[in-house]
Amino acid sequence: MSDQGTSSSRSLRLFGHPFEVRSPLSCDKAKAALRQQKVGWLNPKTGPRGWILGSLLCLQWSGLYDRGAALVVARITDDGFGSRVRGRAAFDLASVGLIAVLAAFLIFSIGALALSIENSTSILLFDLVILLIPGSVLWLRLVSPEDPEPLVQFIRRVLEKPTQRFTQPAPSHFDRTPVQSAKLNVDGQQVGAPSEQDVAKAILAMQPDSFLIVDFGSNHFMQIALEYDRFILEKCEGSDHELYRAKGDFERNDAIAVMTAYLRGSQPSKQIVWEKVRG
Repeated sequence: MSDQGTSSSRSLRLFGHPFEVRSPLSCDKAKAALRQQKVGWLNPKTGPRGWILGSLLCLQWSGLYDRGAALVVARITDDGFGSRVRGRAAFDLASVGLIAVLAAFLIFSIGALALSIENSTSILLFDLVILLIPGSVLWLRLVSPEDPEPLVQFIRRVLEKPTQRFTQPAPSHFDRTPVQSAKLNVDGQQVGAPSEQDVAKAILAMQPDSFLIVDFGSNHFMQIALEYDRFILEKCEGSDHELYRAKGDFERNDAIAVMTAYLRGSQPSKQIVWEKVRG
């Protein structure tokens, strides 16, 4: 499997970044697996939604009412050993559409001048003013492009190891000793003096769009949210203004290991790279 340029680095390329995912599944089974795992069009949850038409795959990571999110556009083909998904992540269809609108306005204005149409100067000035609005929107989209990583990770999880079984750790394997200095917040419901077992059970029960916080007070906390099938991890280390997010996605086992380690004040076995998202 190769993954070229699917990091969250900023880029001005409207047509996204190339990526490739290989799968042991046949082409038809790969399409069926993606159709089964993606979010339905009328599902209000945030997640991967889109369509598969023939060999063409088009997905965006969004909620029901989101519009203009960056796309993954790819082809699903047989490669002799299974299937291969190759295409471009973070394809910005909305920005391409804005450029087409801007170009049409400019062509019309230049044509009006060239043909000496009456009031062509007024038309040109009017068009220039109108162009400022979509032009500003386009610039904002270019300097703040969507992160394609969740979609590429989704395709990987569904296709790369389809026979791999997820094994949930039994909550009884975790320490039941309460940590008096901590509080556990699960979707707004607080539990005082939680144990590792409490945290593990709560994470195992999490549903999409739910969250969990292990809070030691004085802005020292770690929180995790389940967005569709990926866990997003953040922490604060005492500042009112600084918040850090872990790079990459986390499976449920990883989430349990990190949060229980944080509760007992130790380092998790999984190495984590943190990025400042606020402050």
